[in-house]
Amino acid sequence: MTINITKDNINEVVVTGSFDIAGSVSADEDSKAEAKSFTLRIVCTDTPLVDIIRSMCKDKKINWQVGARKNMSKIVPNSIIEVPFSGSRSIPVIDPEVAMEARLRAMTPEARNKWFADKMASIK
Repeated sequence: MTINITKDNINEVVVTGSFDIAGSVSADEDSKAEAKSFTLRIVCTDTPLVDIIRSMCKDKKINWQVGARKNMSKIVPNSIIEVPFSGSRSIPVIDPEVAMEARLRAMTPEARNKWFADKMASIK
């Protein structure tokens, strides 16, 4: 489904739902210890879409500012600078295999065994 959202109607759109993002973390950047995988489940409840987009674009803005420092003389005060942003519909938000691995690792061995038993029972 495609919904056309513009700057004129973005304040009218709210998002409710949960969205999974896989990741991993180690004790610190130089850690030689094993990284732990996880899944963050971002839960939105009547969240204005404009807030989500602003949050998403913060990193783009910071990266642009860092690169712009070497071109200060070319920046016109109060100008509008377009920064391209594109996504891909062919790439899922989360790789299902990574998400499943993170989910299983987060379970206790007992919970994992029960989960597998339940899934096998539902297949029969």
